[in-house]
Amino acid sequence: MSTYIASIDALDVKGRCEIASVSLVHDEPGYEPEVLLPDDEWGPLAAKQVTSLRPPADATGNMLHEIIRLPVGSDELARIRESSTEYSLNHSQTINFDPFAGGHASTFIGHVDSPGGQRTTTVDQRFGKHNGIHLDNFDQLPISERANSRRRLAVNLGPGHRFLILATKDVWDVTAGNQILDDYPRTADVREFVRRGGALNCVRIRIEPGEGYVAPTEVVPHDGSTSGIGVSSRIAFWLGRWPAGVLPSAIS
Repeated sequence: MSTYIASIDALDVKGRCEIASVSLVHDEPGYEPEVLLPDDEWGPLAAKQVTSLRPPADATGNMLHEIIRLPVGSDELARIRESSTEYSLNHSQTINFDPFAGGHASTFIGHVDSPGGQRTTTVDQRFGKHNGIHLDNFDQLPISERANSRRRLAVNLGPGHRFLILATKDVWDVTAGNQILDDYPRTADVREFVRRGGALNCVRIRIEPGEGYVAPTEVVPHDGSTSGIGVSSRIAFWLGRWPAGVLPSAIS
């Protein structure tokens, strides 16, 4: 398997994506004691890297990363932003907006507000600490069934832009040859891969207000970032099993 990004060629041509290596970092202020973080040196993708991220013809929707744009104007986007509720571990969330207009089932899981200038944006609510590049586990499927996990839709409700960070290796790449506790992949397994000398790179893709991504976040290590951005942004999340191409691409 691999990390597959739809329209990667167009994203690359438009300068919407960059690549950096990933390091295991200890005792970073505001973070868990040990986390995976992108290095500070971002650069353009080489032609070989673009090729490796390009989806094959038989790539299924549940394994594909798509950069999408909601068909709404700025006023509607502001209304959606105000109607959403914050993500919480302990409460179901609601929003007065359906990005699929009733065409596909989805579960809204809340929004997160991200100040500018954050190297990564995800905070583990159990500990109040950033957890760095990580795997999601909403569906808690073993590795033998991991490809059946729901994908996540994330929409940047603004007002600032932000980045999606994606590792270039998936859960099968980083756990190959390593024993997984209870056959259940966790962020700790990705950290162990790097600790043992495994090389891991990540791609960051700029996500403008009104844009978003659909991604298998339980399969590919990832995070968000507002590094170098002075304006905060609100990002809202849904989970579901959607075929590829349901929402319009942000790249024309």
